[in-house]
Amino acid sequence: MKSVLVMLLFCIFANSEKRYSKTYFSNGKTKEEGWVLVNLKTDYWYVYFENGKVKEEGNYQNGVKNKYWKFYDENGQKKMEGHYNKGIAEAWWIFYKNGKLASEIHFKDGKKDGLALLYNNGHLKKAEKYAADKKTGEWTDYAAYQRDNNP
Repeated sequence: MKSVLVMLLFCIFANSEKRYSKTYFSNGKTKEEGWVLVNLKTDYWYVYFENGKVKEEGNYQNGVKNKYWKFYDENGQKKMEGHYNKGIAEAWWIFYKNGKLASEIHFKDGKKDGLALLYNNGHLKKAEKYAADKKTGEWTDYAAYQRDNNP
């Protein structure tokens, strides 16, 4: 009975230690790496494409994406970046196209909520307003935006 208790305690404490984890593609290159606590991803992680370039990077908490994350394409150009709260997109997200700013969109509970600023070749072209993923307004110039949003 005593040896069973010792073994049980060993298993509990062995899994509660924070450890660094790495997995690999069949070509030997790193697939992902980061910290694990109680068999769940925690703290900062990197995920890679098979070509070795970073695919995504950011924080985990209790096995779900949390805080600020960055995502890249296979050539290493940034695709998007933004905040997660317990695995759900929150606050401002920035999206890129061909390395240039394409849009800045505010999210709440994983849905567009608030302003979305849309760019063409890095230049602001229009603004849209959303409530729970439904577009409620659109402006192509600042005067129209001011007219609709100032009492």
